[in-house]
Amino acid sequence: MEFSFGQRVNFQLISAVVNNRNRTHSDDQFADEISTLIYFDNFSYVNNQDVYKDGMHQNNMLFSKWQLDKDSLNSIIIEWYKSNNFNHIYDMYLDSHNWFEGTDAVLSNVMYNNRCLNLIQGLEDYHRRQIECSKKEKSEYDSKRVLEFNQNKKEALKLVNDNSKIKKWLNDTLNLKPKESSLKERLLWLIEKSNPILLELFKGEDQFSIFPNFAKEYRDMLSHGNQENTFLGNDFDRLFLMSQLLLTICILKSLKIDDSSITKLIKHKTDFKRTIYEIRIKGHNKG
Repeated sequence: MEFSFGQRVNFQLISAVVNNRNRTHSDDQFADEISTLIYFDNFSYVNNQDVYKDGMHQNNMLFSKWQLDKDSLNSIIIEWYKSNNFNHIYDMYLDSHNWFEGTDAVLSNVMYNNRCLNLIQGLEDYHRRQIECSKKEKSEYDSKRVLEFNQNKKEALKLVNDNSKIKKWLNDTLNLKPKESSLKERLLWLIEKSNPILLELFKGEDQFSIFPNFAKEYRDMLSHGNQENTFLGNDFDRLFLMSQLLLTICILKSLKIDDSSITKLIKHKTDFKRTIYEIRIKGHNKG
């Protein structure tokens, strides 16, 4: 529910009731559906005091029976609890939505910066675990690396005299060795896999080709202590939103939701409509 609502559910479940009071038209397309209103008691930030009750409608969720049929929703829930390899990534994502609303807590620039770092780390680790967990993905990824290496090696050898002993030495010595993928390589792979969804969300605009270099620049700046100020400006805000959106897509993929359904779910959610708008506007303003 936290992931689907896009916010921390710092509540204790009180009750769930069927409520049809809001039915206004007898020919409502959802007339046969059961409308469920869930009540929560907020206790996390007020020392277990009962301060207020709040209702959440399923239409505000990223995925629910409002958008999916029963079998699809059941499948997603089963995958959620099966995905032990990705639990910490889900936590990183959920924390990026926790703005301490309704409390006296204030999100500082340092906390905001660390959340963005967590999102980038989540993307990096998702790639690592996805490659490790899928033999097919690993084979495709390794094949692409081998092809790129062989092409570069061939071009390098062309630059050396044909009769040179150096050429033979280079040919014998230059071999592809196992290595840990760089952040940029991981992000390029994730964008390539998510590109059909991203192009549909941004109406054919390529907003994410800059993302790998963009993310690496700020990740290095923050993790290596190279920033002069804790407030990093609108560009960093755009990086946060892009990281959050891409990690959303990755998490939905981890639940075995197909690209077409992921696109529809994201388009339906008001919060993501705003995210997409902000990414586009901040990108255009920069240009």
